[in-house]
Amino acid sequence: MAVVSYLRTSAQGDVGATTEVAAFATFLLGALAGAGDKFIAGVAGVAVAVLLVAKPRIEEFSRALTGEELAATLELAVISVIVLRGCSKDGYWLDLMAS
Repeated sequence: MAVVSYLRTSAQGDVGATTEVAAFATFLLGALAGAGDKFIAGVAGVAVAVLLVAKPRIEEFSRALTGEELAATLELAVISVIVLRGCSKDGYWLDLMAS
């Protein structure tokens, strides 16, 4: 259903996929809650709602970034992952990401 919705709206010139992605996220979170992990599904649902409310500001911010600023942000992310892994004696930080 989300694919049909996307195809119809994109044919009219509206290329955004927010509604379709939100519908898919809702389905996945419902499946997660149905599988018994209601707390994580609830937390993720709130996170999705916050992102949807903040979407206009996030788009404005992303359009204001230059290529240099984006590259610097990605470099910081990569360095942070390497440094955090190097500071960990038993790989605890990466174990948290895996679980």
